[in-house]
Amino acid sequence: MLKVMKVVLFIYGIGLLIYVWIVDNYNLFPYLLSFSLAMMLVIGVYEIKEKQNTKAIKSFIATIILLFLTVFIFKLQGH
Repeated sequence: MLKVMKVVLFIYGIGLLIYVWIVDNYNLFPYLLSFSLAMMLVIGVYEIKEKQNTKAIKSFIATIILLFLTVFIFKLQGH
């Protein structure tokens, strides 16, 4: 289940990245970061389930950094 969620979030993220790149609409960048945030969270939970705690901690640290970055960019753009 977690592998499927990870793949789906990855595909949505790549699709959104390609759309942003082709259209040059960088207002969607915070949503791209949100998909990355969700994907890193799922990866962290998956790594805990697989008993790989060091990878899980790194994923959760990346999740926290992406969370602050996403909130900062949302506030910066005035959403």
